[in-house]
Amino acid sequence: MLSAFSGPVAMILRHSELEHRLAETNDALAHANRDLDKRLRDRTTEVRRLEGLATPAAGGRDDQFPEILGRSPAIVRVVEALERAAVGAFPVLLRGESGTGKDLAARALHRVSGRQDEPFVAVACAALQADLLEAELFGVRRGAYTGADSDREGLLASAGAGTLYLDALDGLPLDLQPKLLRVLEDGSYRPVGGGPVQRCAARVVAACRQDLAEAVREGRFREDLYYRVRVFEIALPPLRARRGDLSQLLAHFLAAAGARAGVQAPPVDAESQARLQAHKWPGNVREVDNFATRWVAFGGDLPPSEWARLLAAEEAAKDDNLRSLSDRHLLQVLGDCGGNKAAAARRLGISRRTLYNRLQSLEAAGGAEEPVPEL
Repeated sequence: MLSAFSGPVAMILRHSELEHRLAETNDALAHANRDLDKRLRDRTTEVRRLEGLATPAAGGRDDQFPEILGRSPAIVRVVEALERAAVGAFPVLLRGESGTGKDLAARALHRVSGRQDEPFVAVACAALQADLLEAELFGVRRGAYTGADSDREGLLASAGAGTLYLDALDGLPLDLQPKLLRVLEDGSYRPVGGGPVQRCAARVVAACRQDLAEAVREGRFREDLYYRVRVFEIALPPLRARRGDLSQLLAHFLAAAGARAGVQAPPVDAESQARLQAHKWPGNVREVDNFATRWVAFGGDLPPSEWARLLAAEEAAKDDNLRSLSDRHLLQVLGDCGGNKAAAARRLGISRRTLYNRLQSLEAAGGAEEPVPEL
């Protein structure tokens, strides 16, 4: 009986030993596969980098950013700065007017970095209220608020080891700025509702329209966060500072608009070219894209109303700029006079009533920080 019993026991023990060896072999193969995947990604990154160096860009340049069109000195400086910023994990701040290509630059920076196989996650900082944006960024723990019936990871977790693109950083609510500061300092954060500390390994690339130093002076942006995020700042020039690139940009967007419509884009005649060269393009590259789409839609025969709209947009932008400069000057003089409206009106050469009306207009438009007292 003992002999008969020992045979099956020996088989069971042998089977257990084989399972153990198989598990060890599987672990070793998984580790080897991860190592091979990493080496393959590294080699692919190097091949792409070398291909980028060997292939002239679409703009006639010899760099890694063919999607950034232009050969003007201003855009060449931007490309050189992006090449320097591509190496490293430090934060990058892209500053420029609306339509200058900040999103395109952020995605291009991600593409040439060593993180191109990781996620690129974009966050619109000014699009949501503070509580909703906090939940989107940091995630939510079950029971954090009514309706939070399960854990949900945020965009910081979704970004992984990729790139976290914070668009319109100058519009980030003040309540969230200390939490973002902590992420930049040590990579740690907590989801809404508490729970264990999470880690963010993503690289932060931010974009803003105005100089953040001005937002710091106005009390709308924390100074400590400003110094954390402004490690490598790249200013994207407006189109009026790179007029030599207009022809290439227009040709590119005309071809793209024609391809979308399934037609051959009509050529732009010399007279229209001259009018476009004289235009100030307050909407920058985005406005060129819009014009190219309308040009194709109208078959190259824009009615006078469309040309009038183009000029009207330019005049409106010019008026807004002048009004903004005038308002800032008015508030500066009022501050220099210690808030004394009579003295400020005398220095500005206007009546107290006119000054009062302007201040009331500013307050209604949100341009004055304090309520305007009655005279």
